[in-house]
Amino acid sequence: MKEIVHLHGLPETIASDQDTKFTSQFWREMHRLLGVKVLMSTAFHPQTDGASERLIRTITQILHSMISPDQKDWVEKVPMVEFMINSSMSGSTGFAPFKLMYRYMPQMAQLEHASAPKMVPGVQGFVCQAWDNLAVALDAIIGSCVIQMHYANKKRKDPPTLDVVELVYLSTKNLTLPKG
Repeated sequence: MKEIVHLHGLPETIASDQDTKFTSQFWREMHRLLGVKVLMSTAFHPQTDGASERLIRTITQILHSMISPDQKDWVEKVPMVEFMINSSMSGSTGFAPFKLMYRYMPQMAQLEHASAPKMVPGVQGFVCQAWDNLAVALDAIIGSCVIQMHYANKKRKDPPTLDVVELVYLSTKNLTLPKG
């Protein structure tokens, strides 16, 4: 309610692992009464929609590349990762989530302002750290895309070369055609 519902309304579905928040009798009944469908998943047996699984995999790759092995710096890095993900254009929609949600892209401070002379102690360090976190998050997003593209392209074959007069078979498995 505090973080999502007051800004975006109730979700139609929630993709979740087997967390007790979503498996208890109280929460199952609450979701049923609110009309929210809970899609349960585990790491080895996903039962959610494919888009959620891909996004979770991408976010996991980004966080693995950004967070230190002792995992003590994730609190300061996660907000900038979220900002960069919401600022990145989606390959499927052609829009960044910010653009779809708010119809504009939020602005970040210009880099030249971060190098202005120090006026207040600690401010320049804070701004530089925020910029560093943004740069690392962007690099991690790009790296994740490169890894995903590499694995997707491993399974692809070169398209066959066809002449205009050649006949081919077309699979109708995924086509919606009128009956008869």
